Amino acid sequence: MQKLKLTKVIASLLVVASVLSLNSIGASASWRQNSKGWWYTVDSSATGWMKIDGKWYYFYSDGYMAHDKTIDGFKLGSDGAWVINQKAASTSNSDVKIDEVTVETAQEFVNAIGSNKRILLKPGVYNLSNIDQINKADNSVIWNTVYDGNELNIQDVHNLTIEGIESGNVEIKVAPRYAHIMNFTNTSNITIKNIIAGHTPTGYECDAGVFQFNNSNSISIMNSELYGCGSIGLSLNNVKKLNASNCKIDHCSLRAIQIYNSEAIKFTENKIVNHEAYSNIIMINGSKDITFEKCEIAGNNFSWSFIEALDNSNVLLDKCVIKNNSKAVNSDFQSDKVYFFNTIDYSGISNSKITIKNSEISDNKCDYLLANKDSVNLENCTLNNNVCK
Repeated sequence: MQKLKLTKVIASLLVVASVLSLNSIGASASWRQNSKGWWYTVDSSATGWMKIDGKWYYFYSDGYMAHDKTIDGFKLGSDGAWVINQKAASTSNSDVKIDEVTVETAQEFVNAIGSNKRILLKPGVYNLSNIDQINKADNSVIWNTVYDGNELNIQDVHNLTIEGIESGNVEIKVAPRYAHIMNFTNTSNITIKNIIAGHTPTGYECDAGVFQFNNSNSISIMNSELYGCGSIGLSLNNVKKLNASNCKIDHCSLRAIQIYNSEAIKFTENKIVNHEAYSNIIMINGSKDITFEKCEIAGNNFSWSFIEALDNSNVLLDKCVIKNNSKAVNSDFQSDKVYFFNTIDYSGISNSKITIKNSEISDNKCDYLLANKDSVNLENCTLNNNVCK
């Protein structure tokens, strides 16, 4: 059992390290100022949207903080912080010219990526590993080297739509197991529609996820499938306002969804199914207003917990069907006690809230249903045939 505990700790540290490397705010982080303005350093100067001490700020590409401005429809005060519940008079992009481009090859697709674009993909398979992987001069497309190839990074891009012309007939994939399909950083107003995305290796052999968003806001993912062997279907870090609707996330190896330091994230009528996860199915850390509405979460195996909410997170599951989920059998990553809804971190602190309303919870198996009865609320739910204490 000590070996299992150690394995879990190592896996946890790897996940945390990967997240912190995206946007670490440690002892070296600090505000600085000169005659031009303020900036924030975290090893290097911050850019794009960043959450600092519970407040959202925007930093231009040169690192200086924006203030007394409206960025992406969000009003910033004189101190640079987003003025909560106060948006610009108009948040539409009606005054922005959007160029529409129709593509039919992976090379054409990547070449078309940029701000103020609507890219329509004709039916077919777009393998990003079989093209000329060249960085764009404006750095909107950067190919980062990973262990077994290159990863597509889309950064500092706004008002971009990636849309399959025919639902269910447009697939974007990559060969490297250590590369995300698409990694977005400092982006806003991104729409992904009618897209199937995943890796070419099969059978839970990947060490990177499908879509990852960092320091981004106003994201919409519609009528799409994110499939494994991707380790994580959807990974969010410092994201504000994301809506995923009518999507399917399936067959991932670490977890289906991972959310860190984000807010206003909503999943509507999604299917989160058939994962063989050696951690959780859904992991939420330091995040606010996370909602799952009319979602089906079914047929998943997990080793740590089913849903885990930590570090002052609040999560709502409303009108969901949660069925046929089970703790893994004979997993090397098995915990001593496997909780279905967990709000207790590894130091024993429970300061998050999970609310499940108007939902069906049936035919699930784990050691315990609730880690902390005071932090998990079941309201008007139907519970049937669950094998949990």
